[in-house]
Amino acid sequence: MSTNSNWDCDDYVPHRLSNNIKFKTCVVRNANNDAQGVLVVQNSGTKVANIRGEVSVYGYTPGGVLRQSYGTCRFEDLLPGQTRGCFGYTVDSTVHLEVDTALWMNGSDSNVHLSQGRHDG
Repeated sequence: MSTNSNWDCDDYVPHRLSNNIKFKTCVVRNANNDAQGVLVVQNSGTKVANIRGEVSVYGYTPGGVLRQSYGTCRFEDLLPGQTRGCFGYTVDSTVHLEVDTALWMNGSDSNVHLSQGRHDG
């Protein structure tokens, strides 16, 4: 998975169940200030992890109107050495964006880890 200058990402943090499963919250923004929240997950270990992600985006327009989106990514295996992105829906014309991401690991709702990012346009 590659990024460019349109991406603004927080640092990777380890999932509370494994230091080998790391994730970060990113925002991808275009020239029109349309933006998407992204959950990026990386497996630096030697075992497969089963993951599920959610991305909640709260975008504010220049007039202060709140636009929201919510997206979920299905359960899937994250292989050793693999990086995957879970993209939220696009929110148009934002000047301020708040993104909440959640990562579930290995099939239990108690195994969730949350991350938040705030990005100004």
